[in-house]
This record gives sequence, structure tokens and C-alpha cells, in this order.
Amino acid sequence: VFAQPYCGDGFPIWACPQPVPKTPADCKLWFLAYLTPGSPSELAFDRFWKNEDGLMDAFSAMWVHMAKAAWDYDNVIGFELINEPHRGSEDEASWIAETLQPFYTELGTKLQALADGALVFFDSTGLDATTQQTRLQAPEAAAFVFAPHYYHMAIYAGGDLDLSKVSEGLGRWAQKHLDWKLPVLVGEYGIPRSSEQAAPYLRAVMDALDTHLLHGTAWEISTTVDEWNDEGMSLIDFDGQETAGLAELVRVYPSAVAGSVISFSFDAESKSAELVLDAAPEGITELSVPSRLYPNGVQITIEGAAGCSHYDSKLNRAYVRLLEQGTATIRIEANSI
Repeated sequence: VFAQPYCGDGFPIWACPQPVPKTPADCKLWFLAYLTPGSPSELAFDRFWKNEDGLMDAFSAMWVHMAKAAWDYDNVIGFELINEPHRGSEDEASWIAETLQPFYTELGTKLQALADGALVFFDSTGLDATTQQTRLQAPEAAAFVFAPHYYHMAIYAGGDLDLSKVSEGLGRWAQKHLDWKLPVLVGEYGIPRSSEQAAPYLRAVMDALDTHLLHGTAWEISTTVDEWNDEGMSLIDFDGQETAGLAELVRVYPSAVAGSVISFSFDAESKSAELVLDAAPEGITELSVPSRLYPNGVQITIEGAAGCSHYDSKLNRAYVRLLEQGTATIRIEANSI
């Protein structure tokens, strides 16, 4: 929510309107700033989008500096321009069309000119995360990745956490991949670890990501008591102990595919995984296979094509080489002994 004085983070204090208010003692309801007309956070976003005091110019210069400094690192694949952008007091439809879309296209294109091959991740609004709908349109630029967030409405509004709605909601984000012909990465999903439904909810999210062939990153991990606005969504406790929810993220998944994925599924109870792909001959498909799930090793079977496989428990990887083109199925199951 813009910056620390408004229960948020990101922008420096000097970017806030003067006088800068003190940070509230209780920030548990930080998201209400998005819903309150005339809130200090709303006014701060207004200043940014209007480039008052050159704020947008400074923001662009910061990203240029970041791209030049970070792009040579092997583990940097791209840049997310801004997290959960907010319209301020502007009409949302007009703001998206006239301000946000050009902002993404212009800044993203500038960074890609400096960092050849970089992906540009662009987010929708924070409120879109709860509805899985957006007024954004496909950007007029290449190598952009749509990175919306996903939160079941009940996590913030209360009420029934209907797990049957998880796949439906994520399916709406997956549809953007088909509509826009762009990759989709769900940039955030999470739930308070104190919830009795934390583990089944995260399993439902992971299952839905597989069903819709989506990428996703979980929110979040905190190793200190200074947790984000006391949300309680960290996947580990303050002493580093894993929560039940974290275990649901330990799964098999395809990490590199020689060909194109047709479908993928993982059954957390049986610990069996199935990848169906349109195989490219002689290529090597790589799957992440966490060894902690398979103390007795794994059994890998291949159907539909000749091939060979290898499992490396130290690297937590399974490698499959298919020798024929066409549809093939790779199954990974736990050894019984």
C-alpha cells in the first residue's frame, strides 16, 4: 500500500505527500486503504501517477539502474515493474487504459532494450486478486508475463472458504494465457497458517495450478517476528519450523520439458505424478522430484514412446529422454520397498 506510513512498503518515504503520517500501530486491516476514498494511500498514488515532483521519472531511473546492475546475474530472469498497482482516486477503467497500460509498455520496453532477453512481469490490481478479473488488456510488447495475484475472497472478507471455487478462480487467470498468448505466473497466493484449512487450501491451489498449467509463487516466508502486517501467512514459524501448509508445496513438477505439455497432475496422497506431453525426439525432460517424499526411491514408467530415465535423489531430479516424436506419458510413483 505504497509505503510504510500507510501500512505498506516499497516506495521511499520521500515519495510520500507531506506531512508524512506516523505508521498506524495496527496494520492488520491494511487493505482497507484500497477501499477508502480520499485515504492517504490513495492520494500518494495520485501523486505518483501524475508524476508530481518527478516521481515517475525517478521510478523509471531506478529501474534502469536496477536492470543495468542485475541483469548479468544468472539467477535474474526478469523484472516485475510494480506490485499491486492502485488507481488512486482516478476512475479505474480510464486509469488502466490511459495510465497503467502505457506505463507497463513504455517502461517494460525500455528495460528489455537494456537487458536483452529479460522477461517483464506485470501485475493487475490488488482487488483483482480476489475476483480474478481485470480490465487490463494484452500489452503491445513481446516477452511480457502476466503476473496477477490470487486470494480466495473469504481469506480477507471471512465466510466460507469454498475449496471447490479455487480451480474456477485460477482458471479465469489461466484464460488470459489463451486470450493474450502470454505466459501467466500467479505472483502471490497464500493463507494464514493458523487457519484449519491452510493445508487443504494450499493443496487445492497447487492442484489447480497443475490443472491449468500455471506457474505460481507462494506468499510468503518470514524468519523473524516482524511479519508482514501480522497477516500470519508465513509458511514457516519464527524459529524456522515448517508449517503444515508448507508440506503441500513439496511436490513433483515438470521443470524443463522437451516438447510441449498436454497435461500434468500430482496426487499428494499416493505421491504419484503423471506428465503427458507432445515429445520432441532426443530432448531431455526434467522433473523436480523431492527426495523427502520418496525415501525408497521412485519408479519411472514411460508410455507411448521409447525412452530412458534416471533419478538423482541428491539433486531431487528425474531425467527422461524420449527417442520418438509424438504423445507420451511419463509416470512417477513411489517405490514400495
